Amino acid sequence: MSQAKVDKYKKEKKNRAKNVKKARVKKVVNTLLVAAVIGIIIGFPLGKIMYNHYYDKKMEKATISTAIFDYWFQEYWDLHHAEKFGVEEVVDQELSDEQIDQLVDEISSASDSIVVTPEDLDQEALEEAIENASSSDAQ
Repeated sequence: MSQAKVDKYKKEKKNRAKNVKKARVKKVVNTLLVAAVIGIIIGFPLGKIMYNHYYDKKMEKATISTAIFDYWFQEYWDLHHAEKFGVEEVVDQELSDEQIDQLVDEISSASDSIVVTPEDLDQEALEEAIENASSSDAQ
């Protein structure tokens, strides 16, 4: 062997432990990065599907408090139908925002159900349901 080759071999032998450590660290980092990318590719869509499925199941059990419904229905009735039936004096049963929030908190803490407040109700869907119910009663 030439002197250059001998010097190169001695240098490699001297730095062999460092080079092995670098290779191991590089391998571990590459493995972690690949695992993270695969986790992201699989995890996000799977997590979204699972969340949506759980949310849909939870919404099937959604309930509304009778007090909140009564308040909302009274407001709806006063706004849309009171004048049709000649009701001159409407009983004022308005709840303050604090009372509504307190009712929602009490109902939420007492059950696993989701509380639907009057603001969450779909006016058009409710009107359609009322019309369908009244038309089916007339037949």
